[in-house]
Amino acid sequence: MTYRFIDMPELQGIQAYQEAIQKMVLHLSAQPEIKAIYRIGGVSSPGISDIDLYVVFHEGSSYHDNPVKGLTRTDRYLFTHNLFGTSEKLAVQMEPFTFFGKYELIYGTDVGMLSFTLPPDQVPELEKQVALEYLAKAFLSICSNTNAGVIKVRGLLLHAKALLLDLNLLGVTSGPLYSLLQKMLEIRSNWFTNASSLQALSETIEPYKLHLQQLLQEQITINRFYIDSTVNKEVAKNMTLHNGSKVEVKTHGFKIPGLLNSRIKKLRSIHNRISHMELVMPLTHTNIPTAVEKRFTLFRTAESLNAKNFPAFLPTAYGLHLFKPN
Repeated sequence: MTYRFIDMPELQGIQAYQEAIQKMVLHLSAQPEIKAIYRIGGVSSPGISDIDLYVVFHEGSSYHDNPVKGLTRTDRYLFTHNLFGTSEKLAVQMEPFTFFGKYELIYGTDVGMLSFTLPPDQVPELEKQVALEYLAKAFLSICSNTNAGVIKVRGLLLHAKALLLDLNLLGVTSGPLYSLLQKMLEIRSNWFTNASSLQALSETIEPYKLHLQQLLQEQITINRFYIDSTVNKEVAKNMTLHNGSKVEVKTHGFKIPGLLNSRIKKLRSIHNRISHMELVMPLTHTNIPTAVEKRFTLFRTAESLNAKNFPAFLPTAYGLHLFKPN
């Protein structure tokens, strides 16, 4: 199948990242509600990598501004999503369930983001759950792209790097998907210097979708995918989660041709509204491991708090939107 490609990477220097962070910190540091700002991760591929900041708010405070709105075009390109942030207590409690792992304090008072840990025997089941959620998200994302006939290139390249970490959490260090992701990372590394990068990436689309589906199916027969009884099954806009014996995505509704979909942003928005997707996979509702159950409860609490007090901030990172209040 022929696809149209959008969201193309734009070459950016390290200085652009540094300046964007400095301006964001300058703005946020003037807000009395904010106790600390951390940078998460780094810039491994300038022009493709994005910026992740975590903002810690004082207990009992609220903040309704969205600091990502109104940025310059370049800065908005580097901040691909809203900032992470929530109250101090929840930020520290949630960290062991997110696997961010590395925090660089760039403003304020260190709150000890890594001070809370889980019993070692609870970590393996949690790692598998988190990894499966991100694999499911990646599969749903590529199915959404291919259904629309439009591939979001930068998002795909960002997914490729993150998925290798998820495979490692599952103990997968070889196989078709692992090898393909290594190839995609090579394409990512040479994106701005190799004129054939887009052609090379286009040849990975169908194998990537197929191998994702196959690995998900294989892993869910080994490691269960848990959801509790109150989980939010609308995992994305017009995308819902359903129980079934095999991993698949079912599509319903009208399809706008990819040529039009790729050229007019408004049409892509319309396509998302008139097309509904169902992610079907084996789900387990019973005997949920302690750490997985606690993660459900904690993340749901954070989502509720943020909806009220910090509506423009993501309380943490996760694969599927299972935790939003119903």
